[in-house]
Amino acid sequence: MKKLLVWTPLFFILVTAMTCRKGEVTEPVSRFTGKWLFIHSVGGISGKDTVKPTGKWLYIFQKDSIFHRTNNDTLKFSGTYQVRSEQSIFTGQPAPVLRFNYNQQGGLIINLIGDTLILSDNHTEAYSSLYIRTK
Repeated sequence: MKKLLVWTPLFFILVTAMTCRKGEVTEPVSRFTGKWLFIHSVGGISGKDTVKPTGKWLYIFQKDSIFHRTNNDTLKFSGTYQVRSEQSIFTGQPAPVLRFNYNQQGGLIINLIGDTLILSDNHTEAYSSLYIRTK
């Protein structure tokens, strides 16, 4: 279990670095829209802090740049979002970054691998959060 806690944050950082290539930024908005179930987050100062859901947490991203955040099918908040190219703190290269309409330091770097979404804070002591697409 301890090895998993050590390797999981390193995996997220490696995936983030590998998917951000110099001069190559794709806008995954069409693949990004849909419902995403939160699995867990890993990171923080030690890189080992883990956050697990206390229910069924969903992000719902619509094509019209509206998002909804629910917990156990109850709406917790809604707003607007943008996906834009910004410099990654991990690689120094452009990367697709998710920004919400509320104040958010650094935005979230987007990595899409099939039906898996990884959102990583674009600042120091970052957390990376794992989501899977749902129907």
